[in-house]
Amino acid sequence: MYKEVWRRRLLNLKEVGVNAIRTSHNPQASALYELCDELGLLVMDEAFDEWEFPKRKWLEGWNAGTPGYQGTYDFFPEWGEKTWGYGAS
Repeated sequence: MYKEVWRRRLLNLKEVGVNAIRTSHNPQASALYELCDELGLLVMDEAFDEWEFPKRKWLEGWNAGTPGYQGTYDFFPEWGEKTWGYGAS
């Protein structure tokens, strides 16, 4: 997304009193974080949504195949430890 689009959206949020945003389950573009810093917005960056338990989801596409368990949960113990010091010790 263009940086100016993010700027306009974030400024609109600030106008109505928002002082923090929460992202959803994926790291965002660096431009968004830069704008939040510039505008004084706190960011709750939710990088993982499967810390300890996997979520049942469609593995072959939306409403396709048989739902199963696969996702970041499979990698969190190793990568959580490497990245943030969380996970299995």
